[in-house]
Amino acid sequence: MATAGVDVSKFKGHSTRAASASFLADNNSNVKDIMTSAGWSNERTFQQYYRKPTESDFNFGAAILNSYANS
Repeated sequence: MATAGVDVSKFKGHSTRAASASFLADNNSNVKDIMTSAGWSNERTFQQYYRKPTESDFNFGAAILNSYANS
């Protein structure tokens, strides 16, 4: 995560699921597709526990997904 530019003092490995799902939702991905890929059967699970506001100065989800895409 540090290699991707993620502040590891603020974010841990467990943050990746919420960050990547929130990033996809913010970028107009279909919520049903997000739920299927994450293994959720209820949209409320995503909305209540995993949907996080993104920070304007650093987007954790983008950093993780871009790091993966560039590997």
